[in-house]
Amino acid sequence: MEIGVNCSGEKASTVKNLGYDFIEENFTALSELTSEQADELAKLYDEIGIHAYSTCCFFPGSMRLYEDDSLEKIRKYATRGFENARKLGVKICVLGSGGVRNIPDGVSREETERKFCEILNLLGTLAEKYSISIAVEPLGKTETNFIHTVKEAVDVVKKCGKKNVGALVDFYHFFRNGDTYDEILNAGDALIHAHVARPNPDRRPPQPEDMPIVTEWAEVLKKAGFKGKLTLECAFGSDFDKAITDVYPLLECFRKIQFADEKANL
Repeated sequence: MEIGVNCSGEKASTVKNLGYDFIEENFTALSELTSEQADELAKLYDEIGIHAYSTCCFFPGSMRLYEDDSLEKIRKYATRGFENARKLGVKICVLGSGGVRNIPDGVSREETERKFCEILNLLGTLAEKYSISIAVEPLGKTETNFIHTVKEAVDVVKKCGKKNVGALVDFYHFFRNGDTYDEILNAGDALIHAHVARPNPDRRPPQPEDMPIVTEWAEVLKKAGFKGKLTLECAFGSDFDKAITDVYPLLECFRKIQFADEKANL
């Protein structure tokens, strides 16, 4: 399995030199780039010899998803972001954005889910043009009131029905929410990407003492026939270089999982 790091261009050389496979960029930041700036960033990645396979932070905090004119605003915003993301080689755009996707006060979960599925259908249709997939991320209960578990993400994805819209497992949230391994095992091909951090409120990269449970996570992905890739998505602290250097050998349990990433390479 290929493993990447959540960071941006200025850290790309370090990530590449340490042996990681890709960068997970910030979609909001990419959407704010001009076409020329995106070209320059793509050139930088090409010179370093690494690409931005995935993105996180899909929507800015100012975005309103469920208003009458939201779909048109989302269309314009996402199209600009997808155009820039494609230049960097992006194949997966993670949709977390917990505060933005919250169930609004006075609105039912059913109505919010219906509107969210409309948004996923729109994003999936737009992303198809750029050979990009959308991965819905379950988040912690302190971050959002909507979609906490892998099962909830998979259920929404299946209701959406777009082939290039799938689900993500973030093992930090997975652990903190008390999800079960059955949710991963039952997700099937709907599970297209993964994030990892240690099972601790500090959300740092895995440490040696975390390896028993981290190894379990790797084993359940293997058992599930997971075909995606994994991003180290953590709080790296003040010394980014040391953090990703120290954790590199601890992620070998994931690297040993050998599957072709068929769904992401559309």
